[in-house]
Amino acid sequence: MIDNGSRDYLIAEFKAAVVLPELLDLAPLIMTVIAMLHSSDGRLPDDRVDLYELNAKKAFKEKF
Repeated sequence: MIDNGSRDYLIAEFKAAVVLPELLDLAPLIMTVIAMLHSSDGRLPDDRVDLYELNAKKAFKEKF
């Protein structure tokens, strides 16, 4: 369970990461990625490309 402080932090990180309004349609997917990466690393990459790259690396590492 995520406490209120962590929830607020994740929401703020999400809003900072989403630069384009059309990405809001992908909100559940992006929030899941952000939550997974933040819980494992304690921080998020500085830009979206690095976020997706890190997510892909972690996904492949866990699968294979």
